[in-house]
Amino acid sequence: MAFKDKEFPIVGKKLERMCAATQDDRAAVLAAHLTWDMHDARVACFQRLFTCWNPTLIGLVLTAEHLEVDEWWASRPYRSTIPPCDRARSTRDFLNVLKIGYLHATTAVVENTLRVLLHALDPSAAKGGLAEFQSVYSALLKRLSAKPAEAAALLELWRLGRNTVHNNGAYRHERGQDRSVSYKGVTYAFRHNHKVNYYGWELLLSLGDDLRQLLREIVSDSAVAALPAPVRDEWAD
Repeated sequence: MAFKDKEFPIVGKKLERMCAATQDDRAAVLAAHLTWDMHDARVACFQRLFTCWNPTLIGLVLTAEHLEVDEWWASRPYRSTIPPCDRARSTRDFLNVLKIGYLHATTAVVENTLRVLLHALDPSAAKGGLAEFQSVYSALLKRLSAKPAEAAALLELWRLGRNTVHNNGAYRHERGQDRSVSYKGVTYAFRHNHKVNYYGWELLLSLGDDLRQLLREIVSDSAVAALPAPVRDEWAD
């Protein structure tokens, strides 16, 4: 089994609730700001999260209902190319790719949204919103009328997790420095050239949902809400 005993119902239900929450957020933001439309960056970010997370949920369901069922493998035309002893490994590989996709897709939505909002608030900040992500979110948080609790720690913990993907799960720093991030009473240590084992499904989903709630706080902040509508992302679909 690729999932630990009883893990899938917890993970799957969590992600299902997260997907539903993005739709609630979008509806609530539109109702609260009648001049905003679906394409405003302050609204579109929630639909974009749904677009990232719903395929991940489908992948988890397919894993539980098909990839972990011997009869499904036996019915596939290519069954002879994947012997039974390799099925568990193939399922793990699929879940790893799914997890990386979730991590990168969520990053793309959050990072892009914060860059667009910062540029709308102050086009001169953080190299016009084109600086490294840490500089962008730091500049944006400073310009909010009320800084959300633990926002910087959440964004940093997510950023560091995303960066480990580029090093096969290890934390590496250009100057060999270790890091630690404290978030919600837990300290996460990152040691240069060491594997990071924190980012399992449950933590990634919890952090992703926290990012969703952070976006809701940011777009509702008086400084961001006061931006003339629409706030456009010129590269959005």
